[in-house]
Amino acid sequence: MLTRMHSRLFVAGATLFVLTGIAHAVGQFAPSELGLGERALVAMMRATPAGSSSMTYWNILMDWGAMYGLMSLCFGLALFAVKRAGAEARVLRAFALVAAIAAAGQAAISLAYRTPPPVFLMAPAAVLFAIVAAGRDVRD
Repeated sequence: MLTRMHSRLFVAGATLFVLTGIAHAVGQFAPSELGLGERALVAMMRATPAGSSSMTYWNILMDWGAMYGLMSLCFGLALFAVKRAGAEARVLRAFALVAAIAAAGQAAISLAYRTPPPVFLMAPAAVLFAIVAAGRDVRD
C-alpha cells in the first residue's frame, strides 16, 4: 500500500493529466476571433495538401491536436482507474514511473517547440509522479 501522501500525489498527478486534456480541447475548439494574417494562414493550411497525400496541413494539425487532448484526458482517466481498482503499491509505482516519463516528455516537447501552456500542468505532474515512483510502500 502506498503512503497516504503518495496516494494523494498520484491522484493529483492524474488530475493534472485530465485537466491538460480538457484545457487542450477548450483551447483548440473554443471559438475565437482570428486576425487577417491568421485567417490567411488557416486558409492556406486548409488548401495545401501534405506531400502527395489527400490530407491538408490543417487536417493534420487538427487531428494531432485533438488526439493530444484526448490521449491526455484518457491517460489521466486510466490512472484514476488503476488507482480505484486497488492496485498494489508496486503496480501504482510502475504506473507512476510511466506517467512521470510521459508528463516530462510532454513538457520537454512543448518547450522545444515553444508552446509552453502544457508545461504548466505537465511539469508538476512529472514531479508528482516521480515522487510516487520513488516512494516506499507501507504495510497495513
